[in-house]
Amino acid sequence: MGWFNRLRGSRISKSELRDADRLPVAQKIQLASEMQEFIREFESITKGPNEFEELDKLYQFHRGERQRLAYSFESRGPDIKWLRHAIPESYLGAYGQIDPIDRKKLFGQAHRDLVKWIRDSGISVQPSQPESLDTSLVVSITAAQAARGCKVLVKTETGTKISLSIPKNTRSGTKLRVAGGGKKMGGRVGDQYVHVRVDTTKDGN
Repeated sequence: MGWFNRLRGSRISKSELRDADRLPVAQKIQLASEMQEFIREFESITKGPNEFEELDKLYQFHRGERQRLAYSFESRGPDIKWLRHAIPESYLGAYGQIDPIDRKKLFGQAHRDLVKWIRDSGISVQPSQPESLDTSLVVSITAAQAARGCKVLVKTETGTKISLSIPKNTRSGTKLRVAGGGKKMGGRVGDQYVHVRVDTTKDGN
């Protein structure tokens, strides 16, 4: 009985997907697109070292937003605001079962239900591609600094300031990489690419 109750409460409800089918076409496609992005976010998290904690945060967020809508009467019944939180909550609830056997059954069915609904909703389901976490910026130096080499202060995506060495005889357009200076998502981190621009109109010391 315990397993049945978890099955009933955790897999994506068929009624939720039927409610989503009753949305106007434009909203249905918008919701399907958002659910596709949600799955990509889920996949990114499961590849990281803090999988349980990050997925629990995502689950609690969607659960909290759905409850807020219910108690504030901002949403009454099936609409896009309600379903964009109800569906992810069910999906994450299926994955979050403690028993690995239950998790496999529940999540496998939830995943098939959601992917099929996305595919049937008017948008093409493309293979998930990890979002690039690399960032870039441009720094300007004088011709004299470029000739003799120098150090510049750059700010990474995380807000950390580092001193970056510019080699001697650097030319305009040179690209330098700051490893780990890009965005962070789940357990992944990108690099920051610094593009050097030599300003020949200024003379530096």
